[in-house]
Amino acid sequence: MQPLLTCTTEELVCLLSMCGYHEMAKGLGESMLGEKTPEAWDAVIEGAAHQMMLKGIWDTEKAERDEVPLGDEWQRFTEQYAESSYLVRFVDRVKGQSLLFHQISDDQWFYHHVINDVIHIFAKVETQKAYNEVDRFFNIAASAKTVRQEFVLTPEQFDRLTDDEQVSPILTELSAVAEPPSISAFEDFVQDLAEQNWTLKNGSAFQIGDQQNDMTISDLFFFLPAQNGIWLVVYEIENGKQQVRLTKTSKQEWLQTSEVLFRNKVSTR
Repeated sequence: MQPLLTCTTEELVCLLSMCGYHEMAKGLGESMLGEKTPEAWDAVIEGAAHQMMLKGIWDTEKAERDEVPLGDEWQRFTEQYAESSYLVRFVDRVKGQSLLFHQISDDQWFYHHVINDVIHIFAKVETQKAYNEVDRFFNIAASAKTVRQEFVLTPEQFDRLTDDEQVSPILTELSAVAEPPSISAFEDFVQDLAEQNWTLKNGSAFQIGDQQNDMTISDLFFFLPAQNGIWLVVYEIENGKQQVRLTKTSKQEWLQTSEVLFRNKVSTR
């Protein structure tokens, strides 16, 4: 895969700002760099512009004519990135990395690898290639044999699992209503969760509205690699009530669940 652009958060903010996407630039900047005064943002943009000059992205002749100081190629890239109406995102908090895909046509996406909220690597990929990049990003080994396990929690119980001190109370609650196989599955999940620093990975999809920062989540699942499979965590409605189903399954099923996120059509702004 040939990278299209490698830049810092400051440079990406500068690209968006120079092309008129000020709200998106501000939202991205504040989410990764924190809130700043107008003077501080001016300094950020100026410093980023100098770096973009070194990379040949900044067009000094256009700047002197008070035009958008970017070549046509970079203006088009920024426009496609900012105007994308569908986003798929995978997050690995343990590694401090995210992998995003911004849909730009029916079968094309901007691959967007974010490292420590500092470095952004962009490339253009087709949908099948995007599937492969998700697999490579997480690099989860396939198990020779996966023994399927499953249990169900309430959303409130699932939220409490971020605190290891809540494991025992949840186990007591679960023991009152669940069968032994579900209890065993819960205990195995907790052990796997502890080995991953009590942190789940996740995949999500967002519809993006007319406003640059107007994002609505349309799909979400969590997952957790285990020694002999992958735990899939999904919210669902059962008998009119929301619940969280946790299932240990194969790598193939995890990949299929990930691929579903890419199957929404481009929405029109």
